[in-house]
Amino acid sequence: MPNRKNILVISGLDPSGGAGISADIETIHSLNFRALPIITTLTSQNTQTVSLSSPVDIKIIDSQLKSLMDDIKFDGIKLGLLADKTIMEYLSDFLDQHKNIPIVVDPILKSSSGNVFINENFSSIYLDELIPKATIATPNREEFLKLTRSDKISDGLKNFCSKYTLITSSVETEDRLTHQLFNGERLLKEFHFEKLPNIYHGSGCTLASAIACFILEEKDIIRACGAALDYTYQTLLNAEKVGKMQFHPNRI
Repeated sequence: MPNRKNILVISGLDPSGGAGISADIETIHSLNFRALPIITTLTSQNTQTVSLSSPVDIKIIDSQLKSLMDDIKFDGIKLGLLADKTIMEYLSDFLDQHKNIPIVVDPILKSSSGNVFINENFSSIYLDELIPKATIATPNREEFLKLTRSDKISDGLKNFCSKYTLITSSVETEDRLTHQLFNGERLLKEFHFEKLPNIYHGSGCTLASAIACFILEEKDIIRACGAALDYTYQTLLNAEKVGKMQFHPNRI
């Protein structure tokens, strides 16, 4: 059996295991890839709320990444929670060194329980420094409009410079969700799913990590996004209620 490909995942730690680096690792391993995890942010959270977050010292992150690069080749990168300006600027330079591999950027501005991680001053770094270096960015509709300071998706796409953009929940009705994949300002495909009844903790992390895997497996971006959305939907159909509020996607 050939060696599994390695995906560098850079995100925050959720002690409840629903989102963040735990979601990344579970997703990537379940799809038969290997996760190389770097934690950017320590949080105190559960399925109901986030009560505290604290960025990891940039010296530790720098040392960890240099140690990995000295020893292990990675085939893709997935960025999640980056709740610190210094870390974001450092990773912008880091991505410049890895333009030859797929980069998935999941711009997390707040938790699924509504707690804000990134203020408006930092969000401009996402837009100007990180998004343009992404193979694909995976914001939900609310994140996209906030990052681009737009009222409409069509207006926001004019200054959202990732090669591909998957906007989740871009259109929402009472019983259906539509996710839209763009190449620049051009709509490539819409993906339609029945709306599920619960509130989920970590669905965005699951999707972004699955896309990182399927890009390496499928190569074609439309098929990769479709496979990742199908995978994520299955984890939600089989989600488990671990705590008192949000459901955990079942990625096993």
